Amino acid sequence: MLPQEWFGKKKMLSICSGGLHVGILKPVFDLLGTNIGVQIGGGIHSHPDGTHAGAMAVRQAIDAYMKDIAIEEYAEKNKELKRALDKWGTKVYE
Repeated sequence: MLPQEWFGKKKMLSICSGGLHVGILKPVFDLLGTNIGVQIGGGIHSHPDGTHAGAMAVRQAIDAYMKDIAIEEYAEKNKELKRALDKWGTKVYE
C-alpha cells in the first residue's frame, strides 16, 4: 500500500508493470517494498522452458528476496530460476 496520505482518498495497492523479469525484482522490491503487485507477463511467458517454469522462476526469485539470499546463489538449487537468469541476467538499465 502507498503509505502517503492522499487527501481523503482510500489506500491503494501499487502496481509495477512493464519489462519485469526475475533478474530485476530485487531492485524493484528494494525501491518500492514488497507490499506491491508485480505484473510479470513477458518475464513468465518468455521463459526458455515455458510458462509454468517462468511462474516457478518468479516464485523462486521472490523466495530468495524474502529469505535475503542472493538470487544467483538461490538459482544454484533452482533450475527454473537459473534458466531465467541465464536469459535475462540481473542488469538494471537506468
